[in-house]
Amino acid sequence: MKPVLTAVAASCFVAVAILLLSWNTTYFDGLNSTAYDFTLRLAGPVPVQSPTVIVAIDEDSLQRIGRWPWSRDKIAQLIARVDSAKPRTIAVDILLADKTNPAEDDALATAIANAHSVVLASYLDSVGGTERWDEPDPLFLQKGVRLGHVHTEHDFDDINRRIVSAKAVSEGRVLPAFAVQALHAADLPFKADFEQKVGSAEVFRPEAINIRFVGDNHSFRQVPAWQVLDGTADLSQFKSQIVLIGFTAEGNNGDQWFTPFSVRGQKMSGVEIHANAIDTLYAGRAIAEVPQAAVLLALILFVMLLWWLDRRFEGRRFYVAAILTGPGVLIVSWILMKYANTWLPFPPFWAAWVFVVPGLEVSKLVRVNRDLDGKIERLSTGWLSALNWYEPQWPESAVARERRAELMGKRRRNSGWKLFAIDFFNEELMRFLSFNNAILASIEDVIIVSDAEGRVVYQNPAAQRLAGYRENPGQAADYAGSLLDGRVFKLEPAVVHFVPARDGKTFYNVTVAPISTAGVVFSLNDSTAQHELNQAKNDMVSLVSHELRTPLTSIRGYSDMLLKYNLVEEKGKEFLNTIIDESSRLNQLIQSFLDIAYIESGRQKITKSEFEISPVLKDMASVVAPVAGEKRITITTALEFDGMRVRADRLLLYQALTNLVTNAIKYSPAGTTVQIGVLNGNGTVRFQVSDQGFGIPADEAAKIFEKFYRRGNKETREQRGFGLGLAFVKEVATRHGGDVIVESEVGKGSVFTLSIPA
Repeated sequence: MKPVLTAVAASCFVAVAILLLSWNTTYFDGLNSTAYDFTLRLAGPVPVQSPTVIVAIDEDSLQRIGRWPWSRDKIAQLIARVDSAKPRTIAVDILLADKTNPAEDDALATAIANAHSVVLASYLDSVGGTERWDEPDPLFLQKGVRLGHVHTEHDFDDINRRIVSAKAVSEGRVLPAFAVQALHAADLPFKADFEQKVGSAEVFRPEAINIRFVGDNHSFRQVPAWQVLDGTADLSQFKSQIVLIGFTAEGNNGDQWFTPFSVRGQKMSGVEIHANAIDTLYAGRAIAEVPQAAVLLALILFVMLLWWLDRRFEGRRFYVAAILTGPGVLIVSWILMKYANTWLPFPPFWAAWVFVVPGLEVSKLVRVNRDLDGKIERLSTGWLSALNWYEPQWPESAVARERRAELMGKRRRNSGWKLFAIDFFNEELMRFLSFNNAILASIEDVIIVSDAEGRVVYQNPAAQRLAGYRENPGQAADYAGSLLDGRVFKLEPAVVHFVPARDGKTFYNVTVAPISTAGVVFSLNDSTAQHELNQAKNDMVSLVSHELRTPLTSIRGYSDMLLKYNLVEEKGKEFLNTIIDESSRLNQLIQSFLDIAYIESGRQKITKSEFEISPVLKDMASVVAPVAGEKRITITTALEFDGMRVRADRLLLYQALTNLVTNAIKYSPAGTTVQIGVLNGNGTVRFQVSDQGFGIPADEAAKIFEKFYRRGNKETREQRGFGLGLAFVKEVATRHGGDVIVESEVGKGSVFTLSIPA
């Protein structure tokens, strides 16, 4: 509200100043007069409405009749011939103050007396500094003759724009204008507020009447005087007309004047000016001037408009809008002149434009400079806080602080200083942004940021890994759901665990964290490993529970039977053997599980030593030979590894190879062959165990090394086991810096390769 009140006060001040300037300076008078003429010409000519005809004493008349002055009997003849056509009135724009030949004067007096209605001219003269009326000789001022002044009110630029409704001299004699008297003599009504009747008398108030010129010279009908005198003129055209008799010949400098239509320097005769004045009064087209109070109010509104444009538009758009206000005021002035016969002076508005627009720009610059100083101060404070938060110990920070202290310590803060300060903080801002972008880009979690309306405004590079990634995704809640399993997220604080991605194999922990009044941050943390671990734990618990429950149930059942019944010796031995077998199985399960747990936890130390491979393989072959013999499976070993040595933990390697060979025997049909081989090359020793067993499908090849995993086929179910042997082999290979892989074909067999560094 305060800026508006300030603008109103400033607008009033400027408007009053401009108006006072236009009242009291010749320059503004000339500017307003020129603008008046231009607007009147722009409004264009108008049709003549009054019944006016001019009997013109022109160049041809002077040539044919003779040089001026003509004899009074010629003028008497002219009046008599015109009066014979029965005009409304005859207005003679000729000074008849001097006496001439008595006979000729009598002839003229007779013609005037016989005429239906006559108006004679009186001229304002000055003798010895005293104004007086230069009136016609009393001989001509007969009863019924009206007297009107032909005094012209030309401006300082010698242009005649108006007449005075009545003129008074120092002696107190008041004469109405020649045009006013002509209309009264013609008994034609016209609107005028400069005269009123007091009883039977007419009282005239002097008032300037701005003439609405119908056009340039010769806009009215003109009949040469010589044609009237020699009888060649059609006198019927004078019937019921106001007939003006006067000079139109050029060179009669005493009665030739410039008008607003005198664009080519051609003057207009006095009698034509009187004709324009008559038409103006008769048609009610006197040009009114907008009151000064209204001009002042319009100026205030105009300045307010410029102020509003300055607030509404910036730069080039403001200048275009402001410049258009100049022609806009001119158009308004033209419309008022053309359609309302009203003059709105537009030069004060243009002057206001010249003063106000630069003033607004200067004010804007001052305001911008003041605001810029404050913003630089706030930017400096914020930058310092960010520096202390992000980079308090960096060497670059100390240098930046010194530059900032030097910058803010300067007293002279001109435009150059402001530009330098903006460049400095811009460089620092870009450095912070680069730093933050590098942080976000390095985060493995998917980060999606939305604005306050829920639209995605940022995604870090990790989001590109997800199927369904889009550069311009739209709404964040819908987009986050489309990246995952299609669920709908709300823009409110939430943490959702293990949300599957579109592929169903990857899982994410989703965190929704709203930013106060700014937006929402979606964070997608890859929790696939944790989900698989949880699943493995569940499977392990289920399997261990099952594997422990089976032997424990057998042990408990047989133990109860031994306690309750007196069994024969053979049957009792059978029960005891079963108890021993199940106990051994339980012990084996626990031992296998502990072996893997010890290795995974790191409590099982790897004791590496260099040893020959051949004895280890021979010992292992002799141990598993009885198991192989039961199924008539032949174990063969390649001879090329004799003398080959390896550096490893002998016991763990022995256990791992034993597990591979035992599995090969267990899952191979009777009468087949299991082959053990060793390859050494490229710094790696590769142990290969090949069988002719049932084979493993490709989709299960990677799973068989997981703890407690067992295939669900018939052949696997017929064999006792816990799903820990291959997991142990995998852990031993990993702890040695190696790996274990399987190549298998269903129905043909498998090849397990254990690789460790030589």
